[in-house]
Amino acid sequence: MNLQMLLLRGSSTAHVSWHFLKNFFLLPYYAVRDRAFLYQQMRAFVANVINLEKEYQTRVERVNWMGLQKLVNGHDPSLRFRFGARYGNVSFAESLVLAYLVESLQPRRVFEIGTFDGFSTYHLAMNGSTDAEVYTLNLPVEEDGPNAQLARGVDIEYFGDNKTHLELKRRGVGSIYRASPAAGKVRQLFGDSMTFDFSPYCGKIDLVFIDGGHSLECVTKDTESALSMLSDRGVIAWHDFNVQHRDVYRFLREFAKTRKTYWVAGTRLALSGPGLASC
Repeated sequence: MNLQMLLLRGSSTAHVSWHFLKNFFLLPYYAVRDRAFLYQQMRAFVANVINLEKEYQTRVERVNWMGLQKLVNGHDPSLRFRFGARYGNVSFAESLVLAYLVESLQPRRVFEIGTFDGFSTYHLAMNGSTDAEVYTLNLPVEEDGPNAQLARGVDIEYFGDNKTHLELKRRGVGSIYRASPAAGKVRQLFGDSMTFDFSPYCGKIDLVFIDGGHSLECVTKDTESALSMLSDRGVIAWHDFNVQHRDVYRFLREFAKTRKTYWVAGTRLALSGPGLASC
């Protein structure tokens, strides 16, 4: 390395170090100017630290966007997606991944476990072929108070799922996809995925999206049901693969011991199935 490069590197390091120190000491000022934004940044930083283990574990293989393109033999896409993700929805990056999976895999039939307000259903339906069918299953929400059907365990997953269930009463099941041009593709189903009869869909589903109950019991049963429904070119996608959802995280790391499983960097989505190419 010549002298000029050493000087440039030293200058760059000093420049970055100066701004780091300056911003560190200005944190109180920034908090006064925009407390909500600073809180958001700190929260994101803490979440990244919590999930560092996920970055370094080797059972569920990390893929970037180029890796995802190879997995699904994809091409440059033309996607339909929407803004406005709220509590309980997939993130913007995750909605792009779901849209890209559908656009690239062109599934004839999609099955979603966990409709919620239909934000993810929208992306599954809007990016498929005109004759594709999307089945989406959700618990009924007519009951008052926490849903007794969700009382599986007494940990944070139970309370989180009940919070989501109560929030859904305000929004309405599938309200987002119902207002979209793809509403006619969607078949809304109601029931508990722990007891629902999936046999009519056995071997017929090309893409399953699991985003229902987050307890170990639920994610295990939902995955067993997904495997029974999967076609010979099918793919399963799970939401909430992160340390905060400890049962989903624990399950997928065990699942990956016997089946090749990937997660898309920058998201909480994990993927597996015969429809994926080797990366």
